[in-house]
Amino acid sequence: MKDRKIKFYKERTFSEKFDDTFAFIRQNFRILMKYSCYTFLPFAMLAGFGINSMIDLTETYGRVSNASFDNEQILPLLLSCACVLPIYIGYLLFHDVVYSLIQLYNERENGLVDAEWVDIKPYFTKNLGKLIVFGITFVIILFVIALAMGGLAVVATPTLFITIPAFIVLLICMVQWLAVYVYDERNIFDALTTSIRYGWNTFGGMLGLGIVMTIIGYIVSSIISVPWSVLMFVKAYLSTQEANIALSDNFVFQIFYYVFAVLYLFGSSLVSILSIVAISYQYAHSAEKLDGISIDDDIERFEEIVSEPEDTHQPVIIRDDREDARRFMPHSDIDNFENL
Repeated sequence: MKDRKIKFYKERTFSEKFDDTFAFIRQNFRILMKYSCYTFLPFAMLAGFGINSMIDLTETYGRVSNASFDNEQILPLLLSCACVLPIYIGYLLFHDVVYSLIQLYNERENGLVDAEWVDIKPYFTKNLGKLIVFGITFVIILFVIALAMGGLAVVATPTLFITIPAFIVLLICMVQWLAVYVYDERNIFDALTTSIRYGWNTFGGMLGLGIVMTIIGYIVSSIISVPWSVLMFVKAYLSTQEANIALSDNFVFQIFYYVFAVLYLFGSSLVSILSIVAISYQYAHSAEKLDGISIDDDIERFEEIVSEPEDTHQPVIIRDDREDARRFMPHSDIDNFENL
């Protein structure tokens, strides 16, 4: 049985947002996995090495009393940090490809069936610039807000009882900012004000969606992290036992330690697909409810149809209905009808 194509812009109940989110992932699971591996897995493999090295180095320095970082000790730590940093590039490309797949799915009649990279590339290229602009702007705005809150706290500490809840509410209202910026033809600040308007008018649904998605993401991420966490605990424990310390340096142990770290990082990124798709459908709900986006699209399509030139070269067929009448009417009735 062929899966139904999910309409993007429409008002949804709370349960319909989850139904459409899981339906989209179920329909397009293979292509989502494929391009997630292409965009994120190489960076996860590099970051897996770096994060394990960082943990090992910090544990080693922590066991040494009066430990101090000299040049020889800090260089491996810096190299490990350098291996972890590319993970942010992976997250950027991963979010880009997921948003691009959602856009392509909405544009094509058959969704992502038989979709190739050549179909995804235009969306991917356009969204890459948007994601970079969004990331820089988001960090700057958070820095300005934190600076303002800190300044108010210095002048009057009780203001924190107002500014902190207000900041949390603002963050919840801003959740749809990236979705508005990606799916709408708006500049970054227009998208920000629109997202705040959407978030404020759909605050309850946005809050509930965020809580449920956070819980699901936390549970799944915790399950994925179990193998890596167990090996990390075993290694930390054995490192304190001088007689058994050789086990933690075993080659096979290190291979599994590395593989499970990569699986944790990659699995955590896959979990975030839930949030990306859910927020996208939340945005589509808000846009339809508050701005009637689908109505505007229908009007534009109607105007395009009306503006198409008519084909005046088709022959005009004139039928003589009297021949059809002769087949069913008695001859006397036909004669009387013709004499009228």
